[in-house]
Amino acid sequence: MALDPFVVRMHRYDLRPVLLVDYRREAWMSRIDEYARVSIDTKIECQSMTKLSLQADPKRWRSIDHPQLTFTERSPCVVELKWAEAAPSWMVLLTQRLDMIRHSFSKYCNSMLSLAEDSYRDYREAQSVWV
Repeated sequence: MALDPFVVRMHRYDLRPVLLVDYRREAWMSRIDEYARVSIDTKIECQSMTKLSLQADPKRWRSIDHPQLTFTERSPCVVELKWAEAAPSWMVLLTQRLDMIRHSFSKYCNSMLSLAEDSYRDYREAQSVWV
């Protein structure tokens, strides 16, 4: 079973859940290219997680694609273009026509940064009690 190696590593390295990430994905696959896919991720949210479960608390979701957090005019979407050898010409034209810019955005890393801000804020508030 595919889960067995994961569980073994969890116990061996004493790994614990930290966060859960959720998003809406629209996925497209080319019918003319051997391997070409486009996925569009929106409504990217996270919440801290302390137990191994996919059951999230609906009240604790935090948006990480908010314009104020991403320094954009609107909530951005994450577009992933994937191909095997060379980018298909239609993908090149698509990015040019939409005037897309390449930018790195890790859903996991941005979620961790968002949750770290909470920890830092809690730490500062706790320190202010002792000052």
